[in-house]
Amino acid sequence: MDENLPVSLNMRIMRKYDDLTASEKKVADAVLMLGENIIDHNIASLAIESRVSEPTVVRFCRSIGLGGIKELKKAALQSTIAESPPTSSSMDLNKLETDEQLIPFVIDNLTFILNETKKLIREDSLQKAIELLSNTTYVKIVGYGGSFIVARHIHHYLRMAGMHVDLFRNQEDYYPTMREQYNNSDVIIAISYSGNSNIVLDLVRDAKAKGAKVIGITSWGECKLNSLADVALHSYYNGDGILPGIHAFERLSQMAIADMLIAGLYKAKQK
Repeated sequence: MDENLPVSLNMRIMRKYDDLTASEKKVADAVLMLGENIIDHNIASLAIESRVSEPTVVRFCRSIGLGGIKELKKAALQSTIAESPPTSSSMDLNKLETDEQLIPFVIDNLTFILNETKKLIREDSLQKAIELLSNTTYVKIVGYGGSFIVARHIHHYLRMAGMHVDLFRNQEDYYPTMREQYNNSDVIIAISYSGNSNIVLDLVRDAKAKGAKVIGITSWGECKLNSLADVALHSYYNGDGILPGIHAFERLSQMAIADMLIAGLYKAKQK
């Protein structure tokens, strides 16, 4: 992957990749490889590069939410200063040839994820989330599956800060949580890697309908939690995960955002 590919375009493609057709995936792979060099291509040359038809290039653009090649090229120009990604060998566990490579495999990937998280977080959104937490008297934290680890982390430190905070623990809490009442100063922190966890979304919709504000910690792009959240804080997304199906590494991005909230809240309380 070209290291100059803007993170926004990279994430847009990754969010949609699994839903693309086989031919559209060839275009996606070519775009990810070309990076900002995509600006030197038109539909015909990108079709040749991807070994697909020109209409397939157009369908690919529309499948990732862009109107066509012009919008694709515009998105490729909206770059920020990118950090160097991990080497190809450190991105794939199966390519490790020796035990000594395990340490750089872990550290390089985690470093890359933190750098990508830094680029994804908008300062104004973070400050709005911290302001919501600073002005509330009650926080409900909702995370399911692997995201529950992050939810517990936030729960612990908000309690240490003296806040009235509750934690959604498992499916047995589902119906009691749905019966809760909220006021317009209450805050829900909802955490989901995909942003499409049905349990999390159900609880968020219920809380919003009752007046609570929602801080979402989820991946960049088109997901249901982003559309529901009053404030969305975007974490790193890597499809099936660096360790396929586990998302252990990607969870660090959520944890980093959690620590931003915690640090910001503690700072606000010192004023």
